[in-house]
This record gives sequence, structure tokens and C-alpha cells, in this order.
Amino acid sequence: MRTGGGGSPELQYPAPMADLSADPGAMSSGGANDDPVATTRRAGRGWPGRWLVDRATVIALAVFVVSRVAVLLAGVRFDTEWVSTGWQIADIELLRDRLLETVWYGHSQPPMLNTAIGLALKFSPLSLSHTFFVIYTGLGVVLTVALVDLLRRLGTTTVTQVVVASLVIVSPPVILYGSWLSYEFPTAVGLVVAVDLLAAYVARPRAATLGALLGVTVACILTRSLLHPGLFVVVLAVALIARRPESSRRVAVLAVVLPGLVLGVFVVRNLVLWGQPSLSSWSGMNLAHAVLPGTSVQRREELVSEGTLSSLATKGTFQDYQSYVSAVPPCDVQRTEVATLSRPTKSSGATNFDYECFLPVYRQYQDDALRAIRADPAAYARQELFGSYLYFGPSDHYDAVRRNQGRIGLLNRVYEKLNLVVNVRPVVAGGPLYGVPPSDQGTPRVRQPVSLLAILSTAAVFAAAAYAVWRWVRAGGTPVRVTVASVGVLVLFVMAAGNAFEVGENQRFRFLVEPLVWVVVGLLVDRAVRRWWPLGPSTD
Repeated sequence: MRTGGGGSPELQYPAPMADLSADPGAMSSGGANDDPVATTRRAGRGWPGRWLVDRATVIALAVFVVSRVAVLLAGVRFDTEWVSTGWQIADIELLRDRLLETVWYGHSQPPMLNTAIGLALKFSPLSLSHTFFVIYTGLGVVLTVALVDLLRRLGTTTVTQVVVASLVIVSPPVILYGSWLSYEFPTAVGLVVAVDLLAAYVARPRAATLGALLGVTVACILTRSLLHPGLFVVVLAVALIARRPESSRRVAVLAVVLPGLVLGVFVVRNLVLWGQPSLSSWSGMNLAHAVLPGTSVQRREELVSEGTLSSLATKGTFQDYQSYVSAVPPCDVQRTEVATLSRPTKSSGATNFDYECFLPVYRQYQDDALRAIRADPAAYARQELFGSYLYFGPSDHYDAVRRNQGRIGLLNRVYEKLNLVVNVRPVVAGGPLYGVPPSDQGTPRVRQPVSLLAILSTAAVFAAAAYAVWRWVRAGGTPVRVTVASVGVLVLFVMAAGNAFEVGENQRFRFLVEPLVWVVVGLLVDRAVRRWWPLGPSTD
């Protein structure tokens, strides 16, 4: 910031960059003649990159505080009602009274969320809703700081940092998912922090930064089953290909081994106890949930008669265990002393998907889903197409957040107008679609809300990522290139994996990467503005 002739403060834009390869340190510190080593060090300062008294961070945090006070006054309250009935959450009485046992033997979901709930139930002096309101508000602060810090590392102006961070933190999806006890919001925050740490590591490859990056990555994987354990290997490979750690080999090895060991414990646990290395045993049922409704009941019955599918394929997914008793062999619980494995229902009466006898159900569903895809790939393709439409719908169109959504109706309507939300008719050719009323199947009445801006912004991220990879290969990795390329790969993975295993809640998966999409879009807009409207170098 400098003072103009009249003495009033005036924000300055750094000089324009030619492409995604320019050094962010040179942009944010005032000139092309800066020493390149010094600018790399400035870009590679620890997390966050500058003190919290940085102008952009202070403004963004002020926006966060004002927005959260406003939504509280509007009646938004932290929602924990789902905790006693949610499929992904273990019996809350067991989490309170038998936490270690319940988390260790829980197989349907990764352990992080259940561990956090159990610790809150056991040790917090506040109610569960007040405890997680405090925790999620803290995560909102972390998200705000990380967004500004990441945008700064990418070399954007103060204006861009404030605008992008503010638009993200006041958006209805962030407000609503940040007011609901689930794994969506913590995972989204964790991914932003991880990408920020990746940018910091590429700028200055310290072992401590690498360890923090891998630690946050492991935390995300242990929170959300959509993020496969293989993501740890991908992140490590990207970081090491971009830069080798400056620290001693022993310190660098520790930075990799310690978070890898934490993840490995749970992967090996599932392999030893349940015979599969994934962190969620119900992935087979999840796949069937996306695949089987694409085939008519009559066709499925024919495939069952032919011996292609089991009789389980004619039953709905995610039902209580009694619904499947006639379709699977008799089951005797082996670990009767473990409460979470031996009880088919929770203390609330909801289905307990950690019940040991669900394991053969999950495996059979996976086999049926794969066989159904081979028998009728066109039906699965139709389901995937419909899932893609849902993916680009407004990410806060989800039943669990509807209660609070009505309390910010005006903000939500403005947000949907800005996101160019329109109702479109999916282009499908026959076949039942999950979530569509029978009376509407195959008729022009089938319409879904789709955000045109979400489609355009995702396309922009993919284009920028492809260009960043090309520049990386030709001229080496920089924080901007590596960050943009990594965000593109992450968005592609979430979209592909989410749509492959789900048809119905796909827009909820997009929320995980929505903040990162807007970071890249903000970077591209920032570059375009400075290319066509250069205002001189910054004196920050």
C-alpha cells in the first residue's frame, strides 16, 4: 500500500505475469530485479506465510467474523441431530463409554470423525453441539487464513486475496456445511491447508513442511473414505518430483515415515481384521448403490435367475440387516465381546453398519455391482451421466442442511443467481434413475438444477492444470505450476471417484474441492486483469 498525492491509501497491483510459471515471491515483493533466492525464501515462509496482522488476512478474518455473527442472528444453529442416526457415525453411547474399542474395530468408515465425537463426548464440558460449534468455527478461521496464504503464495494481489477468500467463506455451502456435524467441512478445510503446504514446500523444501503436508493429507484420508490411501503416495511423489528436501536425509525420512506409519496402521488393521486394505468396508455396497438402480428390477431378476447376480441385487442398499438375511448365508458373530461388531442396531435404534455380519453383505454387493456393469455397461453409463449432472448442481442442495438453508434464503438465492443455476433435463436414454420419482422416469419432467458457473470454473481448472503440467515438464516446477497442476488432479479424482461410487449425493462431493477451484479461478482472473490492466509494481 502506498499513499497517493491526496494522502489517501491506494491498493497497488503487481506487474503482470506472462504465464503460470512466474515466481510468486517476485510478484508480491516488488519487482523483476529482486534476487531470486530472496524471493523464493519470501514465498516459502512457514505456514501461514506472513504474520496474522497481514492486511489481507485481517480483512478476510473480519469478513468471516461479521458473516458468522450475521448468520447466527438469522437463526442458523450448529446441527448435531444426525449424530445418533447417521450411517457414518458409530453408536454415540459406545463412543462415550468404549471409545478405543469402537474406533479400532469400526470398519465401515475411517476413524477420524468418530474419534473426534468420542473425545468430545468423554471430555468436553460443553454440549456436543456447542463443542463442535467451537471446533468448526476454529476450522473456519483456519480456512480463511489458509485461503489468503495460498493466494499470496500464488502471487495474487491483496485485492484478489481478500475477494476470493471472502466469497468462499460467506458462500452458503461453506456456511451450511460448517454448521453441520459431518466430515465434509473438516475435509474441505484440510485439503486447502494441504495445498497451501504443498506450495510452501515447493518454494522452500524443508522437511518440516513436507512432514506437515503429509500429516494433513493423512488426516484428510482418515476422515473421508472418498480419499483413497493411495493419495498419500501421490502427494509424496508430487512433492519429491518438484523438489527434494533441503534437510538431512534422516530428518526427511522421519517427515515421511511418521505420517505414513499412522496411515499404515489403519490400512494394515483393515487388511488383517477384515481382509481388505481400504479404510471403508462398505465401498461394495456404495458401488451397488450407484450401479444397480440403473438396471430395471425385471432385468435384475433375470440376471439373478441366470446366476449372474445374487438375490441380494434385487434388494435396496443401506437397509437394516434383517432385509438381507434371506439373501446371504447364515452369519454368526465371531467377536461377540466387541459391542460395535455384535449389535445390528445402535442404541438409538438406527442401523449399525459396523455390525460384523454386514461384511459378507458388502462383499457380495461389490461382486454383484461389478457383474452388473459387465452385463449392462450402458445402464451404468446412464447412471454416471446422471451423476455428473448432480455433481454440478448447487453443492448445498443436500437434505441434511435444509433446515439451516431456509434461514439464509436471501443469501442462497443471490448465490444461485451468481452461480448461474438453471434447471436442465438430463440427456439419458431410458433406464431408471436413482432419486427420480417413478412417474418421471424417462419423461421430459426429469429436471435437475445445474450451476453453469461450476461447469465453467471446473473446465478452467482443468485447462489451467494441463498448461501448468506442460510448463512444469518443459521448464521445471514452481509453486504456481505445482499447485495448479495438483488442484486439477485432485478435482479430477474427486469428480471421477465420487461419480463412480455414488448417484444421488454427488454435489456434496464437489464441496470438498470447491474452495480450491475458486482459488485457481481467482488466480486466473488476477492474471488476466494484470495482463490487460497493469497498474505498476507493488511496494508491499
